[in-house]
Amino acid sequence: DKKLLKHPTFVEYISLKLYACGTYVYYFSPGYFCDNANGPIGNLSNYECPMGYYCPGSVNRSNEYPCSAGTYNNRTMLVSDSECQPCLPGYYCQNPGLPEPEGLCYPG
Repeated sequence: DKKLLKHPTFVEYISLKLYACGTYVYYFSPGYFCDNANGPIGNLSNYECPMGYYCPGSVNRSNEYPCSAGTYNNRTMLVSDSECQPCLPGYYCQNPGLPEPEGLCYPG
């Protein structure tokens, strides 16, 4: 969950973490990123961590934490490199940050 909270309750303080994004302060869960390059962000719902990447928290760019070479990630909102999937047998994943394997391996 992600929110811009003016007066968070005690439970919200405990369950959510505080992150600064420019001049704004947000409470949001890992799995999101904060990129205020185009101005202030009023709602982080459009800032889910994209496929090929993970966002452990306090992430300023969507491409800050790519899944490692040899892995891929076809889901959004991952929070850890351990959630990236190993490349499928018979395929190769040479580059980091892949949303799917790059292609089939050559025979042999």
